[in-house]
Order: sequence, then structure tokens, then C-alpha cells
Amino acid sequence: MKKLVLLLSLALPALLNAQNRQATETVAATIKPVQNIEIADGERAFSKGTFASYQFTIPQAYLKDVSKDWQKYIKSGSKNKPVEANGETSMLGAVNKNVSGSTFDIYSTLVETTDGVRLTAWLVGPDSVYISKAVTTDRDLAAQKYLHDFAVQEYKDAVSRELKQQQDGLKALEDNLKEFIKEEEKSNQKIKENERSIDRQKNAITASLNDQKNKADQIGAQKKVVEQQKAISEDAAKDAAKVQKGYEKELKQLEKNHEKLSKEIDKWEADIREEGRNIEKSKQNQRLKNDSIEKQKLVIKAVEEKLAAIK
Repeated sequence: MKKLVLLLSLALPALLNAQNRQATETVAATIKPVQNIEIADGERAFSKGTFASYQFTIPQAYLKDVSKDWQKYIKSGSKNKPVEANGETSMLGAVNKNVSGSTFDIYSTLVETTDGVRLTAWLVGPDSVYISKAVTTDRDLAAQKYLHDFAVQEYKDAVSRELKQQQDGLKALEDNLKEFIKEEEKSNQKIKENERSIDRQKNAITASLNDQKNKADQIGAQKKVVEQQKAISEDAAKDAAKVQKGYEKELKQLEKNHEKLSKEIDKWEADIREEGRNIEKSKQNQRLKNDSIEKQKLVIKAVEEKLAAIK
């Protein structure tokens, strides 16, 4: 037996660690992995013709959000405003010192896909030449960084929204858990109240039994009085008999009240059993909810790690 206990004590930590790893892996599988922002250059067609361009996808993003942020991004530092026409967004006189010492133009299209938002951009330098690797490496790298910075920020925003949703989900679970705990406390309080009522009722029953005994003694004594009065006169015996009947009626009322007191105890005891079942159900719900909370915490941790890994 000692060997068995020793083996179990050695195996238990490994088993728990294995279960934790399995739970973590299961949760991680539900979270989309980090996707690298890859910018692909190449010639693509748009309203001005077919020219060098850059294309990339922002994972988990929505067109409405990206479109709004993109217009704000390309407008930064410029006196002009972006213009939307025929599915294209153009920004004449964009400003970014890394891309160009003077203003440059940007043409772009945004399309929502199953993976996120695909953005295609054509950047035209002050010399009216479309920026690309083939034209100038430095300007190409600066343009790619300009676009990459935007993509990373949008991706982070999307994952931040995902994190917020998961955190809201955790709060909802914790609120549910609090409700189950309140239900348990409410049931415990009701049990205590019923137990106190039962104690008071038992005292009342004891007093009732004493009253019944005293009344029975009165009846017994009055019967003797009736017998004694019969020897004196019929009228006196009748009066004594009336008193006896009054005592007997009072005894019946005491017995009736006693039965009522006992039935009330039965009801409270039934309520206690019902609340006991409610407590067990609440405890089970708490166990399940705690399990869900721990899993949700793992989800949040995975999303936090995902957010930190976006570069």
C-alpha cells in the first residue's frame, strides 16, 4: 500500500501537468496563429493603367475600419484630402519624409476577403515614377516600411478587438459565477431561517403538549365533579357537564393547533431538502463555470501572446 501511495504521489504532478498542457494546446488551437505581414510587389492594373504596386493582407481586419484608418494615415501631414472614386482611394500630395523628401501620390484599392482586408497601393514619386524595387532600393524599402507600419497597426487593432471580446467573455463568465455563488448563499440563508423556525415551532409544540396535558387533567377532574353533582341535583350535574364539554372543546382546539404546528415543521423540512438540492446544483454550476473561466483565461493569454508577437 505504501508503495502504491508513493507511486501515485509521484505520478500525480506529471498527470496534472499533462492535463494543463493538453488544455493549453486545445485552447491555442481555437486561436488563429499570428500571420506575417508580407508585402508583395509587382505590376498591377488600376484606373491609371498597369504599374508597379505593393499588395498585402491585413488579417482579421474589416473593410470599414481599415478604409477609415487608411485615409487618416495617408492624409497625415498633408494639406490635401483623400478622394474615393470607382472603388479607388487616391491621395495627391502625401507626406512621408522616409518615402520622399517632397510630396508623393498614392493610389489604392481595398478589398475585404475571408482572411481580412487586402490592400493594393501604387506610390508615385515627385518625378512621376512609380516606386518599386526596380527603380530604387532605398525608396522601395521606405515605401514598404510605410505600408508595413500601417498594416501592423491595423493587425494589432484587430487582435486588440479580439482580446477585448475575450476579456468581455471572461467578465460575463465571472458574473455568472457570482450569480451561482449568490444562489448558494441565498439557499443557505433560507435553510438557516427554516431551521430557526423549526426550533421555535418545536418549543411551541412542547408548550402545546403541556397545555393538552393540563387540559386533559382538567377534563378528568371535571368528570369527577359531574359525578359528585349527580348525587346533589340534576341541574348541578348538567352545569358541571357543560363545563366539561367546554374543556373537551378546548382540548380539541389544542390538538388541532398541535397538528398545524407539526405540518408547518414538515413544510419547512421539505423546503430545507429542496434548498439542499439547489445548493448542490449551484455548486455543480460553479465547478463548471470555474472550469470555463480557467479555459477562458488560457484563451486570453493566447491572444495576448499573439498580440505581442505581431511585428
